[in-house]
Amino acid sequence: MRFFLLGAVILVLVLAVTAWAALAPVSGAVIAPGSVKVDMNRKTVQHQEGGIVGEILVRDGSRVKAGETLIVLKDMRVEAGIEMVQTQLDGEVAKAARLMAEQVWAENVSFPAELLKRKSDARVEELVASGRRPWPFSVAEHGLRFSGGQR
Repeated sequence: MRFFLLGAVILVLVLAVTAWAALAPVSGAVIAPGSVKVDMNRKTVQHQEGGIVGEILVRDGSRVKAGETLIVLKDMRVEAGIEMVQTQLDGEVAKAARLMAEQVWAENVSFPAELLKRKSDARVEELVASGRRPWPFSVAEHGLRFSGGQR
């Protein structure tokens, strides 16, 4: 008896929803243009590590040959890694130049030419500016003198 009652309730609900769907007025519709395209000729292109499309070498409808380059991806992770390593290298080169100047008690630091070539880069300029004087005092200002073979 319970199953009969449960079945009757479900049947009444299904009939009520069907009647409402058939008889309810539609107050509006959205019309939008669309097209269907066969997906047979499309190929998914995906870079292993991601990146940004740098250049598109073909246009819609262009005929291409097997192996022809279609797009060029910029690999941002590699570029960021190179920039990070270059910054570390610049810091170490500047540090070595400062240490060499301190070792011989030089008044000024002599930075390598490859570092000075890139002085227009803000980070390199900062390294060069911070290393102009290898220590907070000047040997000449304080009249330091050394005797013997040691400094």
